[in-house]
Amino acid sequence: MGKYYKYELQMESISEVTTLETHFTNMAKKGWMIDTHHMFTRRYRAIEPQEACFFVDVPPDASVFDYPENDRIKAYRTSREAMGWTYVTASKEYHVFVKEELDPLHTNDKPHSDDSCHGNVDSHTNITRYADVYLAACRRTDIRYYVAFTILFAYLFIINIGRGADVFLSNLSFFYVVGSAFFLVQHLWMFSFVLLWYLRTWWADRRNQPMPAVSYRLSRLRMAISKLCMAVLLSGFFATVALDIVVGHSWAYVSLRLLPPIAIIGTSLWIMRQINTNPRHRGENRLMYYGTSLIVIFAAVVLTIAVHSRVHNRQASDYIGTRPTLTLETLGAISQEQGNPDDTYFYHSISTRISGSAIVPINYRHNEHISAGMISTTIQRSVSRRVTALLFDHILAQEQEWQRLTRREYILVQLHGDTAAFWGADRGVALDEGDGAINIILQRDRTLIRVYINIGDVCIDVVGEAVRALWYAI
Repeated sequence: MGKYYKYELQMESISEVTTLETHFTNMAKKGWMIDTHHMFTRRYRAIEPQEACFFVDVPPDASVFDYPENDRIKAYRTSREAMGWTYVTASKEYHVFVKEELDPLHTNDKPHSDDSCHGNVDSHTNITRYADVYLAACRRTDIRYYVAFTILFAYLFIINIGRGADVFLSNLSFFYVVGSAFFLVQHLWMFSFVLLWYLRTWWADRRNQPMPAVSYRLSRLRMAISKLCMAVLLSGFFATVALDIVVGHSWAYVSLRLLPPIAIIGTSLWIMRQINTNPRHRGENRLMYYGTSLIVIFAAVVLTIAVHSRVHNRQASDYIGTRPTLTLETLGAISQEQGNPDDTYFYHSISTRISGSAIVPINYRHNEHISAGMISTTIQRSVSRRVTALLFDHILAQEQEWQRLTRREYILVQLHGDTAAFWGADRGVALDEGDGAINIILQRDRTLIRVYINIGDVCIDVVGEAVRALWYAI
């Protein structure tokens, strides 16, 4: 198969249809004839190298919601074939025609462009490129596409950057921030070419001038950079997903984050296949697309929320093993005998791997509950002191925001010097939440420990001794 066919990504916009003519001509000279178009790729078949003239045209009033073989498109193709062009293939945006046997008298006839065998108006085929048709097609497809994806990736960036230092706790979340910013810049850069072409063509159309030419070399350079950026993004995406699943053991978290986009993309591909294979009117296809998409989005969001509530506090001791942590037994709150559940004494313990990442490889929590209260220990270790400091500041800011929202008066004590040394930390804060509850946030080099205790009769000296021992056990 690979010997007779060749594939390439298609990422050109309406503004570059004339450069596609030159590209197809060059491919024919190399022995590859354009054969078929798919949604994201096009296929070439092997031929004997030959000279060929291509005409890439945009049908008037075409839509992505049209059945490809409708009567309007058939009439359009017939009109072009009557002018001596042979139909080759079509995408949703444009049609490709070819002349494999050129009239030698007109082979070099290029009245308006040095990059085409016919230019904007070809005297020997009577084909005219109507700028208003191309402008309308650009508005329907490219501009809407770029605007929609700009909004989408700006939204992903804003939502994830708003999580603060929490983005470091998951490879996928961190990728959403970096990848969204990277794609947004690259996307806007590509959009600038389309927008500039649109404005130039609109101005030429108002003055009854031919459509402005597009540089073939610049178009190919833009395609090469776009493909490289896409490869980088996809490689980064799959790498972060693999890290979260294999290293971070966060398959449930990754599944939840990927469920909505996978559902939406899968549904869109299925609907477009239905549009391409079943003859329906444009209005029916548009209704099917938007109606089904809304239902799938709603179902994916509801399912994500439902599943998240079940896996958020999942048992994870099987891959945490014997991680060092604080326990009620360590603090003397219960004895070994009391720790065993029975009919009269409530006891519950769970160790949870929240999520691990390449930036914060150690991140787990241990909770223990008894009738008299609870203890929760969160331990995080990052690759640098700076990241740990960001996590510390983020947790403190969250606690202060929660205090403001609940209108509760916390007593906040900054831990420095000897006070911090009592806890074995470089710095820290203690939040006295009242009713015997204390929240301690500590940082020592690259490690952060957060301890929440809600047991009124536990001695603070015992807790300090246990935390100091915990630093060396991690």
